[in-house]
Amino acid sequence: MNKKLQHQLKTLYEHQQGIEKVLEILTSKYDCFDGISVDTLKIIENCTVRNDGLYQKNNKIANGGLIDDLYYCNQLPTCDEDIYQGYMYFPLDENGTYIRIYYEC
Repeated sequence: MNKKLQHQLKTLYEHQQGIEKVLEILTSKYDCFDGISVDTLKIIENCTVRNDGLYQKNNKIANGGLIDDLYYCNQLPTCDEDIYQGYMYFPLDENGTYIRIYYEC
């Protein structure tokens, strides 16, 4: 096997292990990280906060205000009333950049 490919795959695995460790730490400190998927992380730019939610350009991406002084939330409808899923948007800077994290619980 190609030595460069082997090294890259090992590096990929090590990064995954690091991500899982950080997620364990976050979950132990904040309830909102239970049931999230790091597979769907996405950076969202050009966001603004208005009275009724979080917007990316003119598209509303989350309703309401800041939850627990940490994030905005867009809860999606499901067929099962006991299952909650959606996206949390955590601010990354003062310039309207957020990280979007999918959750399901």
